[in-house]
Amino acid sequence: VFQPSKPDHITMAAKPVIDLTAKAILKAGNTAVITGASSGIGRATALYCSSIGMNAWMIDIDEEELKLAQELVKGKAKDAKAQKIEMRTVDVSDYDAMCKLSAEVFDGDGKCN
Repeated sequence: VFQPSKPDHITMAAKPVIDLTAKAILKAGNTAVITGASSGIGRATALYCSSIGMNAWMIDIDEEELKLAQELVKGKAKDAKAQKIEMRTVDVSDYDAMCKLSAEVFDGDGKCN
């Protein structure tokens, strides 16, 4: 409940606070959608997320490299049987393809962190 400093104001319900700290987001069971996941920072991010128990949706335009990266990430997963390590070949500049991808992620996992 929000209580203003002046007692003559009406008390209003406060909006819920969303915790966007790394500690709240980067934890086992949460889901990450990672673009550019076949190499570099994207692949490193997918490796890290899977190593701490997060589900990872790996996105890239290069299907061949993405398949190799997915196998690497699955191999480093904290609990490969329980975690979802998905890959999708998507051009992030394609609005319709990204809308379809987001629907798939949210339908499957319910939320994304």
